[in-house]
Amino acid sequence: LDPTQPVDATPPISYLRDTDRTALLAVLETLSFDVLAVQEILDAEALGALIEELGAKQNKRYAWAFSENASGNPQHIGLIVDSDKLSLEDVREHTEVDVSGTLRPGLSARITSEGGIDFSVMVLHLASGDSGGRVELRAQQARQAASIVAAQRLERMDDDYLVLGD
Repeated sequence: LDPTQPVDATPPISYLRDTDRTALLAVLETLSFDVLAVQEILDAEALGALIEELGAKQNKRYAWAFSENASGNPQHIGLIVDSDKLSLEDVREHTEVDVSGTLRPGLSARITSEGGIDFSVMVLHLASGDSGGRVELRAQQARQAASIVAAQRLERMDDDYLVLGD
């Protein structure tokens, strides 16, 4: 990239399996995020390496967690935080959100800071589409996620909870 030229941070419109690392890095730089939920990650190690590169370019540190996907689904979900500001704690994978055994789990965590900000978060990537029972499948997943959120709110005695994703 030429630092004297404006950066086109428009995400590439493509379903190619190979990621345009330069374009993705440019998009991430423009976001200036503290918390970022990600989904459809096929190579968590590669994204982790890219986030390390982003941190080096920005003189920041990031922490991240990605789902393990015990069912074997190749699309992982994850959370990334600016670890100079926030801590990513109590990360949990929720296989019960994968109601069919072929989808993605939920991923929850507690996010805290020295300044007093604290909340829980869950990342979801539910079944898509409206054919072949997909709407009901998605409703089942949403019920499972709602149950997890309710239990964690009670467990942590804190109502500050964000659900991110689709």
